[in-house]
Amino acid sequence: GLSVSSRYKQEFEELQWLGEGGFGAVWMCRNRLDGQKYAIKKIRLDPSNAELNKKLLREVKTLSGLHHQNVVRYYQAWIESVNDHSGSHRDHLDRLQEAGERDQQMLYIQMEYCQKTLSEVIIEEGLADKGEATWKLFRQLVSGLAYIHSKGIVHRDLKPKNIFLDFSGDIKIGDLGLARYSQKLAEQEDTEDAKGGQQHAYKDNDESSAHVGTMLYLAPEIINGGGKPYKDQSKRDIYAIGIVLFEMWCKFDNVLERITSIDRLRRMDVFPEGFERLQVQANRSNVCQLIRWLTHHDPHTRPSALEILESDLLPRPMLESEIRQVLGSLQSKPELRVMLMEALNGKLPRTGSYNNLLNKHRQQDYKSNFLTPKWMGNEDGHDEME
Repeated sequence: GLSVSSRYKQEFEELQWLGEGGFGAVWMCRNRLDGQKYAIKKIRLDPSNAELNKKLLREVKTLSGLHHQNVVRYYQAWIESVNDHSGSHRDHLDRLQEAGERDQQMLYIQMEYCQKTLSEVIIEEGLADKGEATWKLFRQLVSGLAYIHSKGIVHRDLKPKNIFLDFSGDIKIGDLGLARYSQKLAEQEDTEDAKGGQQHAYKDNDESSAHVGTMLYLAPEIINGGGKPYKDQSKRDIYAIGIVLFEMWCKFDNVLERITSIDRLRRMDVFPEGFERLQVQANRSNVCQLIRWLTHHDPHTRPSALEILESDLLPRPMLESEIRQVLGSLQSKPELRVMLMEALNGKLPRTGSYNNLLNKHRQQDYKSNFLTPKWMGNEDGHDEME
């Protein structure tokens, strides 16, 4: 085991095993100095496999460069020799390169600890009924993804189990164990590595990580593989969050129904019976339009994460000051005031009288902007992006 001089043993108390993820076991630990909980990934390095060690170091470097409120925070990494009791600990990432040169080494990665996964929230909290709260989570997911993509990084394994929520209930994209620099950045970073990684970065059918992302979330062009490989790998992440969006708004009675429904959506572009009608009745025809846009079989047609954030199909968040302004202006119109509150809580009335009432009060621009986004009047629920 590790000696008493082990920094890990000295600074952290293991509380709970959290599972296996991207190359190593993850533990929830309490830091003895600040009393806070952290997730620590422990990876035993194989001195005989320099290629794998390069992958691990890439993950660490990838993580260390990311600073965004919707991405799991990386704090530090260090290597300890399991058999060497000298107590020498190397902290700096550029010196992690020595990893493969010594025997029996353990790489530790200290990360932000998140309480639960989006998968648990979808199952336990019924997001389909949460209205604006559900949109808020999805906006945060897209925002974090836009940031990751802006750094030239593709996640490659986005699914509800890899998306976390912190103690404030905010989204954190995690488990970047399969993340890979896009080709453009890879060439800038390391020409030699880029040449070696080119085939699997694009083709993905000759590598064990080909189907590592759960099949339900893998974009069709990754699974089909054949033909001309599509260069913009970030579009595979867009496809994945399209499936995630569907899961956030659809209620499933059991796991089998969930798998079957996602499979039908993937293969035939068909929603479960009644799903589309329900969204239209709830003044959310944009839900189906957005899912279809994100999961389009042609990656060229899929938007970038930034385009999603700028799209009218994604409802804008209301700022507190704007809400007060609107509520103040509605003092003399109690019926509209109640409807606004219901809209904010995701309980839009399902009657035509709601829209009729709104039309009477469209003189002031800001009211109609806040209460009726462009998609709300679209009653047919068809995809306008084509």
